[in-house]
Amino acid sequence: MGQGVSKQDGHVTFIRRVLPGERGLARLVSRKKGVRFARMVALEQSAENRKQPECPHADKCPGCHFQHTDYASELRYKQASLTRTMQPLLQRDGVDIQVIPARKRLGYRNRLQLHFRRGKFGLIDAEMDEIVEIPQCRLVEPALQRALQSLYHEKSNRPSKQDGHCELYLRDGQVQQSWNLPYAHGGFTQVNSEMNAQLQECIAAHLQKTQEGRLLELFAGDGNLTKGVLEREDSDIRSRVCVDFQVEQGRDTTQLDLFKPDALKSFLHKVAGPFDILVLDPPRKGFRALSHWVASLQPKLILYVSCNPATLKRDLQGLGPEYQLTSVTLLDMFPTTYHFETIVCLRHSD
Repeated sequence: MGQGVSKQDGHVTFIRRVLPGERGLARLVSRKKGVRFARMVALEQSAENRKQPECPHADKCPGCHFQHTDYASELRYKQASLTRTMQPLLQRDGVDIQVIPARKRLGYRNRLQLHFRRGKFGLIDAEMDEIVEIPQCRLVEPALQRALQSLYHEKSNRPSKQDGHCELYLRDGQVQQSWNLPYAHGGFTQVNSEMNAQLQECIAAHLQKTQEGRLLELFAGDGNLTKGVLEREDSDIRSRVCVDFQVEQGRDTTQLDLFKPDALKSFLHKVAGPFDILVLDPPRKGFRALSHWVASLQPKLILYVSCNPATLKRDLQGLGPEYQLTSVTLLDMFPTTYHFETIVCLRHSD
């Protein structure tokens, strides 16, 4: 998404920021694993939905993929991409994709990771293997924008090392910085606060339809998806257990590396079942062991939040036919980029 594809003489070439129906001249910039990458040099025929980007860095920055078109088109491309990936499951269970648009297309990010290399400071363009400087980035919230500009103007604020990375993030309304530390060292949060609230509401709406039960949340972090559910007066969820290898042991949290081969056995040794509801939000690589957890726990309801439709499809296809899709929702957590969140709900057919 957000790029054109050329197939000539047995070669596949991806061309950044080309829209359907456009024609032009492109220049090859790199080759990786048999795939070529090119950049547009001259646009001979442009699409009707092409527009001038609002960010001055949009033409070179690798962080945005859709600023050259309108938001309605961006959502349409994302929905079409998700439909192509999920088509077998959508057809099997007769489900249509619902879309929750972003409230703001720009100025929404509360977290930004930048890299510095050989005197340059910005985002890594993997195709060109170079740093693209973005002092006027339009994706970040205003407070982060001011901090970002300060880093560019006051180079003495940066460490003396030639290579490394920096993370800027908002916590309790204040801008924090971390240098050369692991990503989300200060605690992981979704980068779009407003859309994260929409995500929580979507999960809560699904859970309201469940009469009662015990809830298990995997890859929970601080319990972001379900932490408000038990506090609602209209909730019939009796209790919950949150599992993630990053959380501290707490009243309803269990610390566990979910990717270890013996994770399920370790969990069952620590926490007694059964669980009526399973909620999970794994990283991009998905959760290959999902079918084993489901077979063991036999939940009546599964809510899976995914940032990667390909691994989502793989994991769901591993479940038995007794689990049927009842809804698929595309939530645009990351506008102007080709990323988004998908929320699927599955119910046991008995």
